[in-house]
Amino acid sequence: MNCKGTILEIQRDAVIVLTEDCRFVHVKKYPNMFIGQQINISARKHFEKLKNKKILSALSAIVAATIFLIFFLSPANTSIDTYAYVDLDMNYSLSLIINRNGQVVSLQANDDKTAALIKDMDFKNKNINEVLLSLLEKEKKDENSDNSKVLLISTSLQSDFFQNDKEIEKEQEHLRNLMDSLKNSVTTKDSQEKTIKVIYSTAANKEIASDLRISMFRYYAYTKLKTINPSITLEEVKEKSEEELLDLLENSSLPKENTSNNEKDNTTKEETTNDNNKPKDKSSDKADHDSKDKSDSQSQDISPKPSKETERKSWQLNTNYSLGTEISFEGINYKCIHSHTSCEGWEPPVAPSLWQRILSNEEEGQWFTNVYYSLDTIVIYNKEKYKCIQAHRSHTGWEPPNASALWKKVN
Repeated sequence: MNCKGTILEIQRDAVIVLTEDCRFVHVKKYPNMFIGQQINISARKHFEKLKNKKILSALSAIVAATIFLIFFLSPANTSIDTYAYVDLDMNYSLSLIINRNGQVVSLQANDDKTAALIKDMDFKNKNINEVLLSLLEKEKKDENSDNSKVLLISTSLQSDFFQNDKEIEKEQEHLRNLMDSLKNSVTTKDSQEKTIKVIYSTAANKEIASDLRISMFRYYAYTKLKTINPSITLEEVKEKSEEELLDLLENSSLPKENTSNNEKDNTTKEETTNDNNKPKDKSSDKADHDSKDKSDSQSQDISPKPSKETERKSWQLNTNYSLGTEISFEGINYKCIHSHTSCEGWEPPVAPSLWQRILSNEEEGQWFTNVYYSLDTIVIYNKEKYKCIQAHRSHTGWEPPNASALWKKVN
């Protein structure tokens, strides 16, 4: 006898399924299965009996699944629906919100072309794998569109998970499984060969990307390319095709000297050149900076402090970093401010919510990303002086001239 069921949990060799008649059964795992998927179950296919040593774990899974059904699917807990954000770039640009099962809660087009593509599309409560495959099929039928050869996927857990070091580890692993399933689904079921790139972002970066009206991937690219080439603009990144953007990221490399330090050195040289003309101004500025930096460090424990030049291990992918760990990334030192396991998209320069830049004595008083700036802090940016009017942690895109809500230019 056959019946239908919904996959609630994926294990190494099996999946736990809730059947239509409210039974929990173990079913053999097959490729491309995903949580929330509805499947047909044959009585001969599921495991009729469990070994004694597995009974406890099976009961635990049943209890967990029951709690999940009661709590997570309850109408009173609609906020739980926002589990993660997923942005897709593939000739079209979409932003999705998914729940923990991988079901699409909301879908938003980021441009008119995409809005026309998804018009009248039924996506509510469908698994993201199904939604993406439907989008790719619609794209093939669109006579005005070139079928995309590159699919860029960027994703982030919702902000609550970044407040809990224990939760973020577990949920990041779950999100990674969802994205692996999404990638495998496209690879196996889409007839056209594609280059698929997945990066993991943060809730803070998602918020900034939304404000800038770009995907998390494009914000990640903008942040990374800005480090290499400070003259690149947001509009240039917006106009790049997915192929061009991926090519830029894969073939770009940092210069031997850090760009921010070069800018700082140029400022220092100009001050030295004009030292004979304005000795009083320079000493006054330095005294003002020293006084302000001292008060900032006293008022905010997490604010950057000068550090001695010591050897630090280089940042690496797929590594667990605990709170307070200090590392070096492309010649710059950082301190971990949230325990996590590193992944692509969480490199220190592009993840200020995870890493804080450690400033040297020479860097104090300059503006940098990944730095906590407390109220009334004075910094120099592009030879201009600015005063912090709202405490914050700096991000690419929040440079003093571009963030009037955070900085005020002073004489």
